[in-house]
Amino acid sequence: MKKIITVTLFLLFGFVILGAQELKLGQKKTEIKITNHSFLSDEHVGSEITITGLLTATKNTFVLTENPDSKSVVTFNLVVKKWGLKSKLRKLNGQTVTLTGTLTQATSTWTKKMKVQKIN
Repeated sequence: MKKIITVTLFLLFGFVILGAQELKLGQKKTEIKITNHSFLSDEHVGSEITITGLLTATKNTFVLTENPDSKSVVTFNLVVKKWGLKSKLRKLNGQTVTLTGTLTQATSTWTKKMKVQKIN
């Protein structure tokens, strides 16, 4: 009798855990705002990231400086392929912007490279 009760409780507990996991799957992901991307390394290359910083845009050179007023400045050299996106970024020169893209290089702690996909 004790074995039957133990097995029943074990199965019931297992179903409760599975049900809780299914509820987690249906929930929306929460977005975490990261203000310093110095931790990114080569293992993160290929990841999509969103960064906010001061944009410097010249003819074909685009740089986003994260935390420009702190000692933890992270510089992102931006690769921009789309002509329309380049035009929009040039108009935002000197402003604080938020960009989303793919990390393409992170060999240095304070300098990274990102391919820009969109302006948020």
